[in-house]
Amino acid sequence: MVFVPEPGYYEPGRFGIRLETVVMVEPTNTTHKFGDKQFLRFKPITLVPFEPNLIDYSLLSKRQIEWLSDYHKLTQETIKPLLTTTLAKDWLKARTNSFTDHSTSAAHNTPVTMAMLVMAIASALTFRKSPVCLT
Repeated sequence: MVFVPEPGYYEPGRFGIRLETVVMVEPTNTTHKFGDKQFLRFKPITLVPFEPNLIDYSLLSKRQIEWLSDYHKLTQETIKPLLTTTLAKDWLKARTNSFTDHSTSAAHNTPVTMAMLVMAIASALTFRKSPVCLT
C-alpha cells in the first residue's frame, strides 16, 4: 500500500505548512513480538531533505535527531547519483549534513534557502532522463 501521511500546522487566516512524502507500507522485523502478527513500517518513496535552517534542533529529542540523520543519509545515498551538476550536489550535501552539526534554528535565512531550493530542484529536474517518476 502506498499513501501520503500529511502532518501539518495551520494558523487560521495566516499560514499553514504540511510535510508531505509518499510512503510505502512494508513488513519489518522487530525485537518485540505480538503473537504471530507481522509488524509493518513506513518506507519513504519520495526523498527530499528537510531544510536544516528551518529547524529548531533544541526542540528535538535524541531519537528524533537520529531519525532525521538516517533519513538524510538515505536521501543523500539515493538522490546524489542522479544529480549531474555541482550546484545540485552541493545543495543536497548542505541539506543532508548530520543533524548533530546544528544546535539552533537559522530560520532568518529562509529567503536564501528557498531560492537555493528552487534552483536545485530545477537543476535536478533538467539533469537528464532518468527512471525517476515525477508526477
